[in-house]
Amino acid sequence: MSQSDAFTALYKRFEHVLKRNDFLANKRRAEADWKAFANSLGESFFEEVRQSGKAATLIKEPPRSLMAEDLTWQPEVPAPIENVVDLFQRGVCQVRNNFIHGEKYTGSPDDQARDELLVSESLWVLRLASERAPDLKI
Repeated sequence: MSQSDAFTALYKRFEHVLKRNDFLANKRRAEADWKAFANSLGESFFEEVRQSGKAATLIKEPPRSLMAEDLTWQPEVPAPIENVVDLFQRGVCQVRNNFIHGEKYTGSPDDQARDELLVSESLWVLRLASERAPDLKI
């Protein structure tokens, strides 16, 4: 299984389990609340990830968002991730959004290498999060 396939499968599993464990961002429509989940892990989780160096690109040069009005990636230079909520929302979830919506693995070889690194690092973060939240049975 490729890194991207493994990431997609684990992300899907997280979404399912978070919703079934009342991590809901919207009580009317079932959306996983990644912010609440991140907060449940705490800032110590972010420090562990940061100090490990295993998600350095994700933290220092997080993924950008493709803007609809002019199809440019914004912000031009994203600020580094500095907390556990942003690790998931601006990091892992943005990698997922870019990948699933067809905006990863489409650029130059350098872009593709960065895409692979971001997917790999996001997968590692999710795996670590599943270990740190054993009650969720991810």
